[in-house]
This record gives sequence, C-alpha cells and structure tokens, in this order.
Amino acid sequence: MKLKNSLWILLCICGGCSKQQAPTIHPAPKVSVQKVQVQNVKQTIQSFGQVVASKSVQIAAQVSGILDRRFFKDGQMVKRGDLLFVIDPVLYKSSLDLAYANYEKAKAQLSLAKNTLERNKKLAQNEYVSELDFEGMQSDVKSAQADVKANYANLQTAKTNYSYCFIKAPISGQLSEHKVDVGNLIQSGATILTTLNQFDPVYIDFSLSDLQFERLPKKDQYPCEIQTQLNQTQTAVVSFVDNHIDPDTATILLKSLVPNTNKLFWPGQYVTVTMVTQEYPNALVVPKQAVFFDKGKRYVYVLNSNMTIKKTTIFPLLEQETTVIIKTGLSPCDSVITSGQIKLQDGQKVEISGAYNE
Repeated sequence: MKLKNSLWILLCICGGCSKQQAPTIHPAPKVSVQKVQVQNVKQTIQSFGQVVASKSVQIAAQVSGILDRRFFKDGQMVKRGDLLFVIDPVLYKSSLDLAYANYEKAKAQLSLAKNTLERNKKLAQNEYVSELDFEGMQSDVKSAQADVKANYANLQTAKTNYSYCFIKAPISGQLSEHKVDVGNLIQSGATILTTLNQFDPVYIDFSLSDLQFERLPKKDQYPCEIQTQLNQTQTAVVSFVDNHIDPDTATILLKSLVPNTNKLFWPGQYVTVTMVTQEYPNALVVPKQAVFFDKGKRYVYVLNSNMTIKKTTIFPLLEQETTVIIKTGLSPCDSVITSGQIKLQDGQKVEISGAYNE
C-alpha cells in the first residue's frame, strides 16, 4: 500500500515537471512624442527697471509772502503756463510802482542835465562859463545817465519779483498734491508747494551687469521690450548708455525713452526689460524634458516609423527655460520622446500615449 502511494506521488511530480510555462509578454511602454519644431529663436537678457518721469519739477516760491490763492485740484493735468498759485502781490506791486516812479524821475533828471549842458556849451566856448562849471555840467549828465540805468535795473527787478507772485506751470504734466494751504507764509526758495511730473514720454532706467552688457551686439540702436507686472508690453529703443561701468556694482546704467500716451507706465513703477542678444533663424527646437544625460553626453530618443526608438546623441546650441535649440544630431522630420523615458532601451518598441504633438 505504501509502495502504491509513493509511485502515485512520483508520477504526479514527474507529470508536473514535464509541463512548459508560457513566456510572459510585456506590453510596449507608453510614451509622449513631439515633432522637432523649426522656429526663429531669440536669445535674450532681462533686467528690472524703474519708470522715471521724463521731466520732474518741484514747484517752489521765488518770493516770500502769504499764499493767497491756489488754482488747481490735486493730481490735475496742467499745461505749460497755467496759473498754479498766487502769493499776495500787494507789497510787490507797491515796490514796482515805486521803482517805475524812480525810473521816470531819473529820466527827467537826465533830460534836464542834457539840456543844461547843451545851453551852456556855446557860453563855455566864449568863456562866459568857467571851464570848471562846464565840466561839472558834463559830470551831471554822466551821473544822471548812471541813475537812469540803476533805476531801470531796479524797475526790472521789481517787475520780476511781482511776476514771481503768480506761480505758473513751467512744463506740461500732472501735479501731485499741494503741500501748503492758502493763508500760510511762504519763504522764498525754502517751501515746496507741489511737484509737477511729465510722463509722456517716460524714461525706463535699468542696469545690466558687465557680463550681460558684453553679450549685447555692438550697434547704434538697442531694441528692447518693456513689460509691466500685469504682462502689458511695449517695444522701445535704448536712448542712453552710460559711458562707464560702475566699479562698485559691476553694472552699467541704460535708459529707454518710451511714449506713454495711454498712461501704461507711472513714475516709480517697476518693470521688466528684455533685450535680444542673438537671433537663430530656422532653429531646431525640442522640449527640455526630451533631453537626458548619459556618460557626460546629451541624448534624446527618436521615434522610428516602425514604432521603435533610437538613442541619438545631440549637440545643443542653446538651452532655454523650457526648450533646447539643437545644433546637430536631429533633423526637422524627427520626432522625440518627451515623457516615459525611464527604463527605455535603444531599439525598444513603444506605444504613443495621448495625442501626437506635431
């Protein structure tokens, strides 16, 4: 009985060993594919800039007195010559009237001195007037002429001081808030009444490092693009390049004069300035995630027509934030694997997952 059971177990074992197991078939890995793009690529540098008013004037009084009137609202746009403030002109008008009177008096005295000299000229020739008296008459004319000039100068000064009582806008632009209320005593040259900014156009001030500046092509004009924090852009041209690199910061100052009719830019605002350093027409471009390293070299997997892949060495010309420009190794008709490269092997068959990005 034991012998029969042992034979039966042996037969079962031998029978099991004689069955062949079916080979495991692994499905082709799924990958994403994108065709090599042909694009005109620009290599750029960026810097932060600040908007500066093309003209900025601090409005201050040139004569002292009581601030009598204000003729604008805070933040108002004004044109050159518009009246902004009036300083009480009563005292300055009196000074002007006095200066005018003195000037007229000096002219009358000059006229009298000339007439006296003329009347006594023949008398002096005939020695009816002493030489000393005649010389005194000549001196009186010269003295009267000097008085006329002095009083004319005083009159012009009085006119100027009187005109300074009426403070006008020296440029067109937008005013800030007023700094002094009506009724306050204003000191000449010491009191800022308001600020007037002209911001059409505006300057964009920015700096480049010495390395960035070295990368710029040397030419007469440098185009640039100005971008706000809300991604609003405007093209411009650099209008000023400083004549030296600051040794303390290793940067150089540049300015761009930008039209601002739509008030896109505001003095004090920060913007991003982009400049083109190199252009690559008809460049071959692939996504950055398609490129991988192996033994110090860069590769991509190229998809063949039979759905197999080929590990291909590439030589990049330029690496950007999301793309790589290819110098050699690919052609415009190639398609590269952009995802799913892990554990792929050269010559392996793959399956495209999702849409084929051309």
